[in-house]
Amino acid sequence: MSTKTLLSRIGSGLSLPMSLLLLIFFFLPWVEVQCQGVTLGEASGWQLTQGEISQAERFQEPETSRKEDEQAESPDARPWFILGLLAPIGLLLVGFVGLRGQWTPGNASAGLIVLGLLGVVVVILAVNVDYASEMTKDIEQSARAQKRSGPQDPGAELGEEMAKEMTKQMGGYIKTKGTGILWASLTLYILVGGCGVANLILPSLVPTSVASAVSPPPRPSPPWQPPPGQP
Repeated sequence: MSTKTLLSRIGSGLSLPMSLLLLIFFFLPWVEVQCQGVTLGEASGWQLTQGEISQAERFQEPETSRKEDEQAESPDARPWFILGLLAPIGLLLVGFVGLRGQWTPGNASAGLIVLGLLGVVVVILAVNVDYASEMTKDIEQSARAQKRSGPQDPGAELGEEMAKEMTKQMGGYIKTKGTGILWASLTLYILVGGCGVANLILPSLVPTSVASAVSPPPRPSPPWQPPPGQP
């Protein structure tokens, strides 16, 4: 086995446990909604895809009322976050195939780099999720709908002004933050991409003396002896 193939298999093997952790992290809380440091709710990568959010236990409503208001209070779905599930699965396949040596070192390295970068993009998108902004948009849309439905209603103008004031206050108090799981996922994706880069760079940096030391030394030739019958 050449040095390049050996290093490629080591890099593919190292990516396997990190890919498995990334797959598990996708179903753990990625972001949480906070109001002055108090957690109101949280959402995993899967929940971001489905447009769901888990309320903190202290703020949970009774089961009956929660079912009635579930559709109205559910955030918008973000189908593109399914890439956060596909990327770890792809990394597991690339790592497993690369470990068995069924791909060339270049193909395995490219797969790790591309999927690692894809995971980084998904995490960055998750960091920029803003539930407070969505809540304020819903309030503004409700106020506009009320104004359109009843133009003669004197309370419509007041409702719109109250909605604007509420949006200002919510923007100052309610924040959406990434959890430790999300930042750990970002770190692991960077490490997986680093494994792919190392697979490409390290073989060219290995000196020939090291490569020759890995192969067995040549057997010494036997000393010269005269043919039989000669003195």
